[in-house]
Amino acid sequence: MNNRCRARGIAGSAIDFLICAAAHRRGWTILTTDRDFQNYASVLPLRLY
Repeated sequence: MNNRCRARGIAGSAIDFLICAAAHRRGWTILTTDRDFQNYASVLPLRLY
């Protein structure tokens, strides 16, 4: 996930990508107010609430 985002110019923290990976693998929706996750979701198959 980190590589996909970096290729599109989006940088993130290891913890953020760990959250993304766990949510994606388990099919969970991420509940957040952090705008970084909106950037990640533009590249990654994530569901945000």
